[in-house]
Amino acid sequence: MRRLLALPLAFVLIAAVPGSGALEDAIAAYDRGAWSEARGLARPFAERGSAIAETLMGLTYMKGEPRDPAAAAGFFYRAAQRGYAPAQLRLGDMYAAGVGLPQNDQIAYRWYRILAIRADSTSAALGNARAQEIARRLSSEDEARQERLAQLWHVRAASGR
Repeated sequence: MRRLLALPLAFVLIAAVPGSGALEDAIAAYDRGAWSEARGLARPFAERGSAIAETLMGLTYMKGEPRDPAAAAGFFYRAAQRGYAPAQLRLGDMYAAGVGLPQNDQIAYRWYRILAIRADSTSAALGNARAQEIARRLSSEDEARQERLAQLWHVRAASGR
């Protein structure tokens, strides 16, 4: 079973929150291991639809107390739907490992391909590598179907649907 990717938060959220002091404070609290404080500071931003804050909330639910992978998955899903690459990677990892969500290689593959299609080169490389791992466990029909769904996700995202 895949271990969920453990990246320093700075890598995940680097330079993503200029000028939002309270969210920067939430990231600093997370980096100190003050999960509850980070959650409290990030929550208002997440409630207003910040993908960065939603991802931070998900990370705190994966590490903090109470630990709640299902709640983390919900936050990662919302941020992933907004096109936030770190959340897309986390969501794929969670489906691949069956942590917080039912294990589902097809959906994991789809999220990795969504990430790979339009992300920066580092994220695209991670998405492609993970998708290739998962593809070995899929039938060619399932892989092709999930690839079409990943492409469709980008078409809908571009059109605002």
